[in-house]
Amino acid sequence: MKGLKAHISEQTGGRANLAFRKSAGPKRGARTQTEILPVRIRPAESQDGPVIYNSWLKSHASQNKDIPSWAYYPLHKEVVRRLLGSSVVLVAAGSTPESQEDIYAWICAQRSERFLTMHYAFTKVIFRKRGLFRALLDGLDYSRGEPIMCSHRSWILKDLKPRYNFQYIPHLTDEGGVAKVGELHADYFAQRSNE
Repeated sequence: MKGLKAHISEQTGGRANLAFRKSAGPKRGARTQTEILPVRIRPAESQDGPVIYNSWLKSHASQNKDIPSWAYYPLHKEVVRRLLGSSVVLVAAGSTPESQEDIYAWICAQRSERFLTMHYAFTKVIFRKRGLFRALLDGLDYSRGEPIMCSHRSWILKDLKPRYNFQYIPHLTDEGGVAKVGELHADYFAQRSNE
């Protein structure tokens, strides 16, 4: 981790904490892909579970402050647990032996014939705007322009909506929701092609 902090400090001109800077991340045209960060995209392992679970709940709760915490945490824990169990979870982690347990970003998603369902994605603030989200999508065989159905509204959805074909459908969190939305999606486009 020490080497990574030195690398980030070098890349950011000595400002290792970019959380409160409006211009966080490299400037336009600068190398923003994962080649400047020593990162490996891999499937989540059992020891990654607590980090993913906690960051999902805390991040989503902080973006939905109108839901009282006494209701949010007990009710949403079950939803997150079920979605993590039925989805593919990819992690952007350190690529060196000493940093391979450090998680910089992750995505929880499911693939269907017609679209990709993203339940949640999270990137630590200091690693945003460095191509990690795109690298995670590439690990899910994402094709440019393909619809991405999102079950949770989050900052990543708001920040990246202009670049990706995001559609927010909260019903994807329901039991069997992905299959139901897939059927509706197929019916909708079949009906449009007949018009």
